[in-house]
Amino acid sequence: CLVGPPPPLCGGMRHHAGQLARARGTELTAAVGVFRRRGLWREALQLLRRLPHASMMPDTALFNAVVSACAAAVQWPTALQLLPEMQFARVEPDLVTFNATLAAAEGAGAWPAAIGLVAAMELARVAPDAVTWATALGTCAASDSAGAHGAAEAFAAAARMGEKGPTAAVYTAMARSLGVGQRWPVVVALLDEMRVARAELTASTLTAVISVLARGRQWQLAMSAFGSFVEEGLRPDVTAFNAMVAACEKGRRWRHALSLLASGPSACRRPPAGGCERGSQFDEGCAALWQPDVVSFNCSISALEGGPRRHAALGLVASGWEGGGGSSSSSSSGADDFARDEHWQRAVDLLREMCSRHLEPDLITYNSMISNCEKA
Repeated sequence: CLVGPPPPLCGGMRHHAGQLARARGTELTAAVGVFRRRGLWREALQLLRRLPHASMMPDTALFNAVVSACAAAVQWPTALQLLPEMQFARVEPDLVTFNATLAAAEGAGAWPAAIGLVAAMELARVAPDAVTWATALGTCAASDSAGAHGAAEAFAAAARMGEKGPTAAVYTAMARSLGVGQRWPVVVALLDEMRVARAELTASTLTAVISVLARGRQWQLAMSAFGSFVEEGLRPDVTAFNAMVAACEKGRRWRHALSLLASGPSACRRPPAGGCERGSQFDEGCAALWQPDVVSFNCSISALEGGPRRHAALGLVASGWEGGGGSSSSSSSGADDFARDEHWQRAVDLLREMCSRHLEPDLITYNSMISNCEKA
């Protein structure tokens, strides 16, 4: 419906739900898929509820499609309401139903709803899978309440009891669920568990772990975890590198931050198991992945911050306007460091590197400049 001529069910779909209700089941499900992609969750719900008036009964696939449409629009109360409607219509929910409803709850951080959904799965005799546990854990990631922490621990324990144990996605979700509050000691224990279980680690797992350690200002542990992941053959992506640079920033370790920014590919380096040729291929792969972005430079420049000096700030702001848009934020952060070992020169170097990479500063960059000038 989004590309090319529209199928029959797509024409005027906002105003002709009654006509859609007379179509075949597969066509209805496809139409709801169009609603989901366009954010029309109300229309999807209207279609579902008009079916009885057309002497038609929805099936599990159609209910799942409507639940997914609600989940995409983060309408988790509506998605939850569809479960009793399925029971009333004598339609059995399946794994897709529950996972889609959990996804709706995840978008809103509704961890109490996730607890109820997991319990409902047990009553319906639907076995959870890795997606279930990863999504359920995701509902706990944004809350620092004791209830959310307890729910995350319960979900993690249940995932560990599965036949195959937690997958990389579940371990990543476990780490993310520890991101709020000072819970970095738990993520350290989780790292040991991953190694014992020989879980397949991913760049997303590394990013989640480093982010938790960064929030706890445990930059040394973050560096250790980062290095161990690399030694095990993981190629960090730019998001993982940014998390590590942010950890150095929070720990005021500007030298480490600049080292990561300058030599990201070599930070991936591990002793080649297959000789120099294989090691060279590994470095080339890392180099292809390591493309610093605005976040990389913002964190690195922020790590340089020290005591402000007004004339340095003004001078660097002036040079920034001469050099282009990207210079303003870099110059302000560097001005803060003029009083310490002329860090402003390093900030200017970072600015020039940003310009050479055609990276535009964002709102955070400009806010840093304004904040530093205010302090002066």
